Amino acid sequence: MKEIVIKGLNEKIYYHKLPEGLQIYLWPNEKIKGTYMSLMVPYGSIHTSFKVGKKNYQVPNGVAHFLEHVKFNMAKDKTAHEVFQKLGGEANAFTTFKYTNYIVYTAEKVTENLNTLLDYVYTPYFTKSLINKEKGIIVEESKMNLDDPYSVSYFAFLKQILKKSNYRFEITGLPEDINKITLADIENVYKAFYHPQNMFLIVTGNINPYEIIKTASENLAGKEFSNYVKAELPKIKEPQGIIKNKQELNLNITAAEFRYALKIPRAKFKNLTDRELMYYLYILGQMLFGPSSEFREELRAKELMASFHGGVNLTDDCVIVTFHAVTDYPNEIEAAIDEKVANWTLDEADFKRKIKAEIANLILKYDDVIAVNEQIQNDLITLGKIEDNTKEILENMTITKMQEVAKAITLENKATMIIKPNL
Repeated sequence: MKEIVIKGLNEKIYYHKLPEGLQIYLWPNEKIKGTYMSLMVPYGSIHTSFKVGKKNYQVPNGVAHFLEHVKFNMAKDKTAHEVFQKLGGEANAFTTFKYTNYIVYTAEKVTENLNTLLDYVYTPYFTKSLINKEKGIIVEESKMNLDDPYSVSYFAFLKQILKKSNYRFEITGLPEDINKITLADIENVYKAFYHPQNMFLIVTGNINPYEIIKTASENLAGKEFSNYVKAELPKIKEPQGIIKNKQELNLNITAAEFRYALKIPRAKFKNLTDRELMYYLYILGQMLFGPSSEFREELRAKELMASFHGGVNLTDDCVIVTFHAVTDYPNEIEAAIDEKVANWTLDEADFKRKIKAEIANLILKYDDVIAVNEQIQNDLITLGKIEDNTKEILENMTITKMQEVAKAITLENKATMIIKPNL
């Protein structure tokens, strides 16, 4: 077992790789009562094309999410939910653009809950009747999303910005996508990606690392796995530019909304790692558009908005800076954002305060069993390893580099969306 020391935080994460290939990351904390487990596979909604050996596969949108649903079935009349309930474990799963995660939270019977997690994920039970039954359930979920104004406007906005990237498609898939999914699609994806050599087990909380490794080792030793051939995922190059600058939607909402985005080539930030870039963009957003910013105070003083927030999405080829507001004055909000972007003004004292606040948040994170688990997940998906020097990255950030990042953000590829209530 290897120790990964988180520099400057007096924290340790333990790492062990089983003979079957499963990589295990453990963060023990005796002060915390509960235990949080996540079994993660780097297969998400954007991965609809892949190659194994010499064979190419193409699956419908929504397969990752569909597989997440059916995976809870352990046998004809047995689900993992039923087993976890008897063990006092709270089980769930979720699918993102990049990965699927199976999670369990428990304050008791850690060994039994871990064995159940490994059993149901690594015991495939797929039948045509199960696939057909699940289609109806997931189609209804998809239809619910299509009735959700926030979800509809979010993905419509991505389709307005992105030309080729699979990030523009709904994670669940649309009803017509779901109805195309076959038993063969599910089996091919499971075989290609759900192998211990392509997965991570992350356990955080009140645990004995050696007991966790022993339990996982004995569990997987009793299972048979095929020879692993790493699936190749083609890279879809996202062109510069956007589909259209402006769009209006009429949706079932009670108050008008406004979306704003800037699409910037990732190459403009080539001297920064993804983690460094995300921190610079986050701090920049807090300084200029955050809750305590002059920008936000001006909007409130003029009563131009009911709510306002921003975010950043990183794809392989581009950075998308987004803003979302509940407002009856989209033109005024747009002009105010444009002014800030065209005339970046950064205060060094404010920059340093924001850095200190983020370091404090980083330290506080290690009081939260779920937050640490999620941080490890994010590191593994984003970087392929644990980031052991995050505090150092924050401490080494400079106002000069921040100014360079801000300068690279321009109005060249701007998209806006006005969402009006249905009359």
